[in-house]
Amino acid sequence: QRVEAGNPPDLAILPNPGQMYELAKDGNLVDISKFMDMDELKGNYAQSL
Repeated sequence: QRVEAGNPPDLAILPNPGQMYELAKDGNLVDISKFMDMDELKGNYAQSL
């Protein structure tokens, strides 16, 4: 896996929550709100999402 090799992708879509949990548990996730305007991002999606 690229994360384990020290070459993580800038952005990834994970097919299941288990992978997200494992990455978070190992400290391999970054809070994107530091880099993106979250209000603008939320404006691109329906409120139900």
